[in-house]
Amino acid sequence: MSLKLIKDKGDARVDIIFVHGFKASEEEPVWTSSATSAFWPDKFLPGKVPEARIFSYEYECPLDKFWNIDDDMITVESNEMLEMVMDQRSEPDKQKRPVIFIAHCLGGLIVEN
Repeated sequence: MSLKLIKDKGDARVDIIFVHGFKASEEEPVWTSSATSAFWPDKFLPGKVPEARIFSYEYECPLDKFWNIDDDMITVESNEMLEMVMDQRSEPDKQKRPVIFIAHCLGGLIVEN
């Protein structure tokens, strides 16, 4: 599990955090353009939202484990993510920024929890 910093210009006014669903990996990346294979949170989003600090929350959830996921796993993952986000927002000026989560599938359940 990690909260990976994608872009930070230093004067951000908003934090955007991407949370993938199940089956994401180096071999099966998410958040990529099918036309160019570009990781769009890094290649395209900063041009559209230059005042954003952008993160990706990464965790393991292969497809073979997806059907055995229980509420405890979601709670543990949610708590881990929240702790990492709070660590990144520990300074007073960062605490006041809005946070936007972009999530899908299991990532949406983790964010919701």
